[in-house]
Amino acid sequence: MKINRIVFAMFLITGLAAQGQVPRTPVPMDSSTQEERAAAANSTLTKSIAEVLLIFGSLKPGMTRADILEHFTEEGGLSFRTRHTYVYRGCPYIKIDVNFAPAPGTENDHTELMEDIIMKISHPYLEWSIAD
Repeated sequence: MKINRIVFAMFLITGLAAQGQVPRTPVPMDSSTQEERAAAANSTLTKSIAEVLLIFGSLKPGMTRADILEHFTEEGGLSFRTRHTYVYRGCPYIKIDVNFAPAPGTENDHTELMEDIIMKISHPYLEWSIAD
């Protein structure tokens, strides 16, 4: 019964597409022209994401928690001195997870310090906001 519904849906979508009733948005692929790729790259969203990727790319292990906080803010939920999730200030859905080493000489202190050293940064990812 479930397979019949899937097959019916596929035929329905195919039929509507053949009649031109399903809106189609061209997505530039590898075979697209350079002009199509340039037009897509000029969109506001593409420019915003490129900005986030440049900022993210500037963050490196060895930098400090203070460097993260220039462009990101703390996410709600559980956090620890050695691991924290941050959200991009321009969009609360763009996040990174960061692992820290305590600043030299403060290993026994559990307080997050601006001098804590970045050990590892996740790739940026999208997720709904978490609020305390």
